[in-house]
Parts: sequence; structure tokens; C-alpha cells
Amino acid sequence: MTSAPAAARAQTRRGVTWFMSPLETTSCRRAGRALTSVRSLVAAVALAAVPATAESLVEHSNIVAGDVLDTAPAAFEIRFTQGVILDEASLQTDSGGILELTVPTPATARPAFAIPLPELRDGDYVISWRITIPGDRVRNGQVDFIVVGYHDHSEHDHSDHFH
Repeated sequence: MTSAPAAARAQTRRGVTWFMSPLETTSCRRAGRALTSVRSLVAAVALAAVPATAESLVEHSNIVAGDVLDTAPAAFEIRFTQGVILDEASLQTDSGGILELTVPTPATARPAFAIPLPELRDGDYVISWRITIPGDRVRNGQVDFIVVGYHDHSEHDHSDHFH
């Protein structure tokens, strides 16, 4: 049996004992720290390279993805984290119908919008929008929701209601 110098440090990995001098131990630690720093830098660069989606720019909205509503609001209210231009918005139903929603004109950058909605009966809906961030590119977003509590409050024909 060979003995290692007293200053050496023994490490056992997978049944094999390795003897490392203090200088080798310090070098390995530095290399490990450098590798961790490189991994962190690569992860940060990768995250920075991922473009933000329109949904990630949303600060608040009165309808969020997956909402189940008794009654749909009169308008879809949405606030972004910065001023954007709302280029277009649409409403899609579970039957495949698509209605272009009214967007504000003139197209000026602002952080919040209230987009009027038609009266919505029970069903699945998707509101989609396209925004432009000034000095940046176009981004798309959407929110899906369900209306389950529609009540006919009048005796009039509702053929003009969207669904």
C-alpha cells in the first residue's frame, strides 16, 4: 500500500481513491467556479435572446387565460408594461366564427386599452391581438376564456348577438 503525503487530500469517486495536493485541490475548485460562471453567463444570454411575447408584456387584464365567466364584460380591458400600439384585435368562438374588434384610432402608443365586446352567449372564446412596441417589432397575444352563465334578459330576438 502506498501512502500519500500528509499534505495531500484523498477523495474517493466510484470506488477509486484519488490523492490531490493542496495546489491541485485549489485549481479544481477554481475550475469548478469558472465553469459555474460560464454556465450562468450562457443561461443569461439564452434568456435574453428569447423574444418577449405579447402575453409577457401584459401587466393586467380583466379577462385572463382560462377564465370561466358567468357574464362577459362589456369590454376587454388590458394594460401593458409599456406603451404599445394596438394594431388589431379579434374574437373567435368555438364554432370558428371570427369577429374583428374595434381598436382605437389614431394608432398611438399607450399602455392601456378598453376594447368593446359584443354580448357573448355561453361558449368558448379566444381574444387575439397584435401590438407594435415603438422602435421594436410586432408581437401577438391571446387569451382564451369560457362564458357559462349567459341569461337572456329580454324577450327580443338575439340574432344580432355574436356566437
